[in-house]
Amino acid sequence: MLKRVNWAKSLIMLFLSFALCVGFVGTGSAQPDKDTQQKQPAQKQKQKMGPTMGTMKSGDAQKLKQMQQEMKKLQKKLGKIKKQALEENKGLKKKEQNLKNFIQKKMDKNMADKDVDNARMDEIRKEIRENKDMEQSKKGELIKEYKKNAKGYQEAQTKTLQDSEVQKKRKEYKKALMAGMKEVNPETGKIMDKLKNLNRKMRRMKRQKMQQMRQMRKQPQKGMAE
Repeated sequence: MLKRVNWAKSLIMLFLSFALCVGFVGTGSAQPDKDTQQKQPAQKQKQKMGPTMGTMKSGDAQKLKQMQQEMKKLQKKLGKIKKQALEENKGLKKKEQNLKNFIQKKMDKNMADKDVDNARMDEIRKEIRENKDMEQSKKGELIKEYKKNAKGYQEAQTKTLQDSEVQKKRKEYKKALMAGMKEVNPETGKIMDKLKNLNRKMRRMKRQKMQQMRQMRKQPQKGMAE
């Protein structure tokens, strides 16, 4: 089956969950799921994914796990503060809705420019899901059509994210939201700084581990050459 494109949710999450560092669950890019993708060799998959808990030493893995748990706690705390700020500040809530509407209009226009047909994408998903015995040739044609729409969607999303008016309005909303959250909890700034620091540490750990893995892969080749 194919994943449904819910651009409104994914793009709004990207802007609103945000830069506040409360995190977001992904961009919602329209891509085939594992049942429709060609399987890559295991080694290529590992190289693409980079270091994981399973490839790290037990001490490093435990430390990374603790950092992830701490990040979740901080994200949850910021989420509660944001929710309260929106509930108590009707003007802020209106700003958020206005931003959502503005992004939606921009995205609609950009998708129209790319001839993205969401309805057709849903039809393809339904047709593949309900016809388990579909011929591979026909299934391949449908997936090709779906991917063409998905590519247009992704290009429209990128254009929307980079739009100067969207970025300006997002900055205005971010400033207002920060002020509203600090009224609810004056420690909001400190919580965000702590979250950013944890995120930086995690990325640094993963980069270092990737460098170590590259060095380990080069060593056997060097030995063979000698």
